Amino acid sequence: WFGVEDGSEKHKVLSQMGYPKTLIGHDKLHKPDNGFVYWAYAHESWPETFPIGLVYGTPIKIIVGDDLRHTGATARLTMKISGLETSANLYEMIASVVPNEPIMVLINGQLVPDTKRLDKTIYLANVPTALLARGVNEVRVLPGKGSSARIAAMIESMELLIDYPPYTAEPQMRAEPAPDITVVRTTTKMPVSLYDVPVGTSKTVAFDVNQNLSRYSKAQLGLDVEDIDAPAETTLKINGTEVAIPPLMIRDYGRVVGMIDLPLMALQQGSNKISFTFVSNLGGTTNGFDIFQAVLVLTKK
Repeated sequence: WFGVEDGSEKHKVLSQMGYPKTLIGHDKLHKPDNGFVYWAYAHESWPETFPIGLVYGTPIKIIVGDDLRHTGATARLTMKISGLETSANLYEMIASVVPNEPIMVLINGQLVPDTKRLDKTIYLANVPTALLARGVNEVRVLPGKGSSARIAAMIESMELLIDYPPYTAEPQMRAEPAPDITVVRTTTKMPVSLYDVPVGTSKTVAFDVNQNLSRYSKAQLGLDVEDIDAPAETTLKINGTEVAIPPLMIRDYGRVVGMIDLPLMALQQGSNKISFTFVSNLGGTTNGFDIFQAVLVLTKK
């Protein structure tokens, strides 16, 4: 109101903001309060809601202003969940297969029966409006039946759409084009173990590349490895050219599936050797690591 002349059209708009009937029957988007952290006045802050570990089932509160009984409205809960984008299976990851990682959604203690995945990070739950109360609603999201229940999976955001008739179309699973790739399997018998070996031990994984490499724009090494504790523990070389171990392949006491970009110029038609060397036991804190699978992935131009 400050600085607005009496009788102004803006007064008419502003006066409607607190009128209860103004938004009745209109679509609404509700989001959880994500907290507030102010470094200068930490004692006045309250915890941020997101991100939340999926496996913990932490309650998330969403306030709904409408009484949805007998309105004919529909409710859709959309969630962004990271950490489930890629399959734990190396070959599914290479083929860009979206893994079957179901989730379970409970609202005010009741299971939402219709929950599905829209893409690598987005999930949708069609919520029966009978489960939603006017006021505060408690939402819990957990790994579903058959899920790998990964500790790294995080709920990044959430929003609840109240959709009054006429309805908007429901979002569908977004298909991604299959990559135009060639997968070259190793000729080395797997797995290859560098566990419980002396520091300085090297082992080689071999590949026979029969393709014309000039037809490709990118090369990657797909690995299924366990217990690489730090980049300093090992070196990776392709035909003598050293390649850095990316952070995504590092996990203490854990198995990781991932892709490492390789310099295409380091590959050659015919025999290729990728060597792993156990260069450090990190001050006696590690005994080495294992390589369960390895493949070359070549992306066509």
